[in-house]
Amino acid sequence: MPDTKIDIALVGKFDGKNYHQWKFQMCCALRAKGLFEIVKGIEGKPLATGDVQKKWIKEDAYAMFLLTSTMDYSQITLIENCQSSKQIMDKLDAIYEQKTEMNKMLAHGRFSQYKMNSNNSIAYCKG
Repeated sequence: MPDTKIDIALVGKFDGKNYHQWKFQMCCALRAKGLFEIVKGIEGKPLATGDVQKKWIKEDAYAMFLLTSTMDYSQITLIENCQSSKQIMDKLDAIYEQKTEMNKMLAHGRFSQYKMNSNNSIAYCKG
């Protein structure tokens, strides 16, 4: 694990409303700490016992600590039964990522109702 001095306190607390911003910051921090592959499940728990498995367990526990340290208690209650950092991220993704058909339909409905303010130019709307 790289010994980088990343101040996790600089990551904004996840309060249930800022998931995408929090997730982006956490992914950056986890990459810098060399833990991103564990959290994403790219580097799964080794089947071999011994030092390799102990190292993975320690790094996963550290990733869990980093994730939960940047979460409001109201959000921690949603993931308290998770046993790994990957389970935490998978559960949060399932709750907050807008990938379901219902969310797509709601977004399409909101988009269809979008109206340009008469005070704004088209350049403002293009963003």
